[in-house]
Amino acid sequence: MRNALSSVLLIEDNPGDARLVREKLNDRFGKTCQLHEAASLDGGLRWLDKQRADLILLDLSLPDSQGLDTFYSVHAHAPDTPVVILSGYDDDELALDAVRAGAEDYLTKQHANSVALARSMRHAVERHKVERALRESEAHYRTVVETAEEGVVQIDARRSIRFVNSRMATLLARPASSMLGQRFDDLVDSEFSDAVVDFLAVCVPGVRRTMPVRFRHPDGAEIWTLMSAGSVNAFGSETFDIVIMLSDITGQVLAERELAKLTATLEERVAVRTAQLQAANAELALFNRSIAHDLRTPLNAIVGFTSLLELDANLASSPKTLRQIELVHQSALDMGDLVSALLELSQIGRKNFRRESMNASLMAKAVLAQLQATEPARVVEIDIEEGVEMQGDPALVRDVMVNLLGNAWKYTGRTTAPRIRFGVAVKDECETIYVVQDNGIGFDMKAMELLFHPFHRMASSQGFEGTGIGLATVHRIVQRHGGRIWADSRPGEQTSFFFTLEAPASSNA
Repeated sequence: MRNALSSVLLIEDNPGDARLVREKLNDRFGKTCQLHEAASLDGGLRWLDKQRADLILLDLSLPDSQGLDTFYSVHAHAPDTPVVILSGYDDDELALDAVRAGAEDYLTKQHANSVALARSMRHAVERHKVERALRESEAHYRTVVETAEEGVVQIDARRSIRFVNSRMATLLARPASSMLGQRFDDLVDSEFSDAVVDFLAVCVPGVRRTMPVRFRHPDGAEIWTLMSAGSVNAFGSETFDIVIMLSDITGQVLAERELAKLTATLEERVAVRTAQLQAANAELALFNRSIAHDLRTPLNAIVGFTSLLELDANLASSPKTLRQIELVHQSALDMGDLVSALLELSQIGRKNFRRESMNASLMAKAVLAQLQATEPARVVEIDIEEGVEMQGDPALVRDVMVNLLGNAWKYTGRTTAPRIRFGVAVKDECETIYVVQDNGIGFDMKAMELLFHPFHRMASSQGFEGTGIGLATVHRIVQRHGGRIWADSRPGEQTSFFFTLEAPASSNA
């Protein structure tokens, strides 16, 4: 390990004094400390240009320099080397001025025995190390503070500003120098001044508190900050300073204001839209009543009069006329069925809804039994899975079964060996998927997107009776239960309608 005093420069013009210093150092340090000598300021400075010393012993009275100017010249030339002044003048004022100027110590030659000199030199080197480390640490932390994203302010007990970093100057759009000495609460927007004073009054060491504070730029622009503060012991004092950190939250505050405006506007729009929907629903209800009364009345009249015409025509009309009357009669009946289907579709969303458990297997058997009764001569292979349970509205679920099983019955009418199946396709922790299958005519999967649209009928269904409302009704009912429905078809082989009556458990999580 290198000796802290292995190289010492003595700048002394008196040979006798230089010899005494040499003897004293040799007595205390021996050969471990090498002493270099210069008899003038210029000689000392030229030596320092070429080499480095651990410490400088300096006489203030030299042939080419006198007094503190001598120290200033040496200190400026070697600012990182500790200097101990060894003077022939016992002058307390001069000694104090020298230490204030940066000298590590001031010794008079007559009092500087070997022990005192050696102690002073060692202390000077160690003290210089500590001071240098402190300066480096201070420079490091000042760099951290100056490059921080937050504004940093240090105030004293009277709330007078002692320090601001560059970010604080940028934040408030004011020169840092203009804020020094001002009271911190004078910079705050007047609306927040009292609250800030109260906030700072209760700051205690070890506890940091926060509050939102508004400032204003000199041009009046508002700046919102989140202020945090805590007390620190003021160096060399029994009082406490307060260090304040300010984070710019102007963007967040303005965004929250804009969101509040949008929310208020949205509420107004929702209210207007709700009123519009209520009016539209009222008009729809009125339209439904019109359908129920105004359309059914003429349709009933057409059916009744065509029935009378058929009776009269059996006696007097030609077969062609009879056929035309039959077509009018049947068209009126079809129109009546369509009106009934439309009314049923429009009422699904307004019907009272209750969810309960039911045996879907028994329901499917009852629906197919009614279909069989309409065509007792047909032979259809029926496969109903036993014990299938459903949770839903019984009346609405029955409409689903009537439409899906009815379609299966209808579209297997021209199949050689018709088969209809109902059961569970998938059942796990997430959901239960039900299926209605048949081996009827099926449909082209390219038209799948339109399958559940009102009035849409597949090309393959031409020649079969129907209103084009059934699958739309099923879709609406399944949606109201929170479920979904889809289909898969291989025309002439197998058509499957899959549906659920509630959302998957994983999507509810």
